[in-house]
Amino acid sequence: ARPMATAMMPCETTWLLKGATVSVAKRMNPGVNKPGGMGRITKVHVCDGDAAATPCAVDVRYVLGGGEKRVELRFVEQWDAIRGAPARAAATSASVKLAEAAAMG
Repeated sequence: ARPMATAMMPCETTWLLKGATVSVAKRMNPGVNKPGGMGRITKVHVCDGDAAATPCAVDVRYVLGGGEKRVELRFVEQWDAIRGAPARAAATSASVKLAEAAAMG
């Protein structure tokens, strides 16, 4: 069973291109040993029966070796090369710093 498009997918998927650097979340549960990490997209999979060709999964080749096929997008984040962190984490960090600066006066 292939994953279908859901509301959990990122709204903006223009960064999901072959060769893009991404951060994959670790998935370490009983019976699951997928450490994730930083890697590059090697293939973008579209949802079956989707005329709009909405991406639903990617294949990733990790920088430190190894890879995964059909990683669901809910586990994948765009990598912010300037900050050296996932783009969402960098944005959250910046907003926290702005809030702290505003509170200090």
